[in-house]
Amino acid sequence: MDPLELCVETGTEVVFNKTGHNVVLMANQADYDACTGFMGENPTVGNNIDPFIWQADTDGTFYFACGVGTHCSAGGMKAKITVAPKCSTTKTLPWTFGMQPTVVCVETGTTVVFDKTGSGHNVNQLASESEYNG
Repeated sequence: MDPLELCVETGTEVVFNKTGHNVVLMANQADYDACTGFMGENPTVGNNIDPFIWQADTDGTFYFACGVGTHCSAGGMKAKITVAPKCSTTKTLPWTFGMQPTVVCVETGTTVVFDKTGSGHNVNQLASESEYNG
């Protein structure tokens, strides 16, 4: 799983749907990058509190990860969440040969940019899900 980066507007309720894992707040970007410095009580023990709900009431950047085993470092179970009064309406996606399929959810009015830097590949819109899966 790839780490998640997103922006939510101030006051948003963020829901982490998880089972047998945990969601731990990290102190800063360095701890987030290194998957160290998990905060809270028993930060490396999984729990069955599902879902974990966090209220994004304060503007800033917040770092979360699963502290169980190597779920953060090897499994990419972490999220960087920016809280702001207004979030950008542009989503940039890397577009390279050999990339893994990516599912992205965007709101109406969002501009999606395919970053083809260093790539001569094109982007085509497919007519249906069956064409995508075929």
